[in-house]
Amino acid sequence: MHPFLSQALSLALLLATLLPAISFAAEPKPDITTLLARNPDFGDVKISPDGRYLAVIVFKEDKRQLLCLERETMKAVGGVRLVGHDEVGSFFWANHERLVMKVISRKAWEKEPKYYGELFGINCDGSQKKLLFGYRATDTTKVNNSEGKRAWAELIHLLPKDPKHILISSTNWSKSGDAKSDVYKLDIYRGKMTKTGRSPIGYADILADSAGIPKVANGTDETFTQRVYLAGADGEWLEDETLNKIDDFQALRMLPDQSGFYFYGRHQTDLAGLYQFHFADKRITPLYEPDKVDVTNALFSTDGESIYAARLDENYPSYLLLNKESPDTQVFRTLTQKFAGADVSLTSRTEDGRLRVVRVEAEQLPPVYFLHDNQTGSINRILDSRPHLRGIKLKETHPIEFNSTDKTLIRGYLTIGATEGGAQPLVVLLHGGPYGVRDYWGFNSEVQLLAMAGYNVLQVNFRASDGYGAAFEEAANHHWGDSVQQDIIAGTRWAISQGIAQQGNICIMGGSFGAYSALQSAALAPELYRCAIGVAGIYDLTLLTKKGDITRLAYGEAYLDRAIGQNEALLKSFSPVYRADKIKAKVLLIHGENDERAPLVHAEEMQEALEEAGNPATLSEYDDEGHGFYAEENQIRYYQQVQQYLSTQLKQ
Repeated sequence: MHPFLSQALSLALLLATLLPAISFAAEPKPDITTLLARNPDFGDVKISPDGRYLAVIVFKEDKRQLLCLERETMKAVGGVRLVGHDEVGSFFWANHERLVMKVISRKAWEKEPKYYGELFGINCDGSQKKLLFGYRATDTTKVNNSEGKRAWAELIHLLPKDPKHILISSTNWSKSGDAKSDVYKLDIYRGKMTKTGRSPIGYADILADSAGIPKVANGTDETFTQRVYLAGADGEWLEDETLNKIDDFQALRMLPDQSGFYFYGRHQTDLAGLYQFHFADKRITPLYEPDKVDVTNALFSTDGESIYAARLDENYPSYLLLNKESPDTQVFRTLTQKFAGADVSLTSRTEDGRLRVVRVEAEQLPPVYFLHDNQTGSINRILDSRPHLRGIKLKETHPIEFNSTDKTLIRGYLTIGATEGGAQPLVVLLHGGPYGVRDYWGFNSEVQLLAMAGYNVLQVNFRASDGYGAAFEEAANHHWGDSVQQDIIAGTRWAISQGIAQQGNICIMGGSFGAYSALQSAALAPELYRCAIGVAGIYDLTLLTKKGDITRLAYGEAYLDRAIGQNEALLKSFSPVYRADKIKAKVLLIHGENDERAPLVHAEEMQEALEEAGNPATLSEYDDEGHGFYAEENQIRYYQQVQQYLSTQLKQ
């Protein structure tokens, strides 16, 4: 047996390992900090196309495992637990019985697993285990005919009319990641591959028709420019200048008659909407163009061939029904009425549209999974992602908005943790990115950690944040250290003006870009912040072109040139490591020793600069983590560290 396959557990051992994880027996509960830091017990619940089974990700011993349940009895019938450094990543139903999943693996000295391109197949009952694709997939027998490839695989199409195959892209390993992808039809039982095409550009997303023929490809070149290609009549790729002009272009699905495709993007507008493209005359027709915020995502019908709704996130999640005659629209309207005020999404459904797995989340409700039966109208609770938080009253989160120093409208969220009125200690919690990321309304364990401890929590979607249009995002270019920070500072002053906080009793914190902002804002407005916490931060912008993984990307240099520029004097003025003498807040730095995005040298230089400025900082290193935290034990340690530090700095 191949050494990789020997890691798949037998069904008996699997159930012995997993079933304790789904026991709800009463036990003494740990403190709230530990409960919030714990991994969810369950996630990614998906129903099989015929409705017989439910596949569920189970978190056990700091690892993601897969459990397959018989839907009617909720009894375990199979699954897989990969041992060693491997675990289950994202997965999908390839047909009625078979699941295909990504294998994620961790290095011996790291806690966080990463995807190295491998796909693993298994039947719901635990039979026919097979590594289908990847560098360890070589099989010298003539029976399976697998081929080992040092490449990353991504799903292109499920090929529902061909239950034994799926269509994938295969991108050879490279440091820059810009290799052109090959397209293969992959046998999901044997691993045999048949090449059917090749992408015209690196970093490609490929859209294929129902026959598995690639029709659209878009990617990014070395100048950080988007390129869109259409397949010609002879199968050759032809670059399309019209589609090239659409910012943030994403091909979504083919139209029902295969005459064109749906896409997401900014077509002659600042905000991203939904459109149709027609191959015959290259005509673009709007499906929905928003007027306040970008479309977050499109909701597709049961057959996957039409869009029936669009999700928007101006404040709370909201849904615009685009096809009121669709049966899916009627079902979704029922669900959003049933769970009014919550974030409602469908993880999966049966082919006939009768059964749907519904994921429901709110700021006081970690994700819960329900099964909706359209025939009977029943909605039954299946699993809680975090059953250990049931019965605990969490804090409410509310949307807020204010004007920045230049009158730009800024949005965000406020969670009141204080039990008494008046100005209470405030924590400004900043997201990373800065591009393509934003804070959303919903359950956030870190927000709840702070709020449950009695701190008011302010989240600011500063310029660069995703979802508010191209101009808002691009306004951050070459302004990371001033305009972006002024949005954060203006939000802090807004909180003071509203009686939510008191100057000098405020801490600012964040991870990655949020850590950078915490220290840079503390340098620009030293009178506001009593303490600052930086997690996995970049503190010297001049190092971005010399250290870290961004410059390894083929477009890394072009991205940095567009985002921060090359003016060294400006970059230094935007870097908190060169402004340490301005920072009056007490500083806690937390960093993973294996961080490739923001190497440890950033934290070490920041600590040294603060020491020289007469404001010594504490640097806490995690020797088995990278850019953030993955291991539950480290998440607990981090949460406890933050709680202890805030209790010594802020007055309650």
